[in-house]
Amino acid sequence: MLGAVALVGSAATGPRHVAEAASAPAPSATAPSRPPGDAAAIATGRTLFTRYCANCHTLDPKTAGSPIDLRGLRRRYGDATAAVFQITVAEGRPAVGMPPFKGILSQQTIARILAYLESIQSGSTP
Repeated sequence: MLGAVALVGSAATGPRHVAEAASAPAPSATAPSRPPGDAAAIATGRTLFTRYCANCHTLDPKTAGSPIDLRGLRRRYGDATAAVFQITVAEGRPAVGMPPFKGILSQQTIARILAYLESIQSGSTP
């Protein structure tokens, strides 16, 4: 169970993520363990982002006006960011053209990509 994060939608519309404000997400055996936000984890995450995500999200997701701006994940999802990110990447968002990466990317790989994206939320990427 992902606590305050719910996945709703249908096969036709794809998953939509709803974070309930009433409670914080509970720890989960399926939630990714995030690597520390150190320079090595961020650099690895950036390399993985370039390989798996940049085709749609552009090479530089820090740029305003990129097709799908990922700089607002923390603002949008708050404490549920890691869980929502895991679900979104694993299940995809078919209604908007994002394919599922379940079986392609491990939870550790997804967590490293998130470490990079978290670093650009705060502007700490060199």
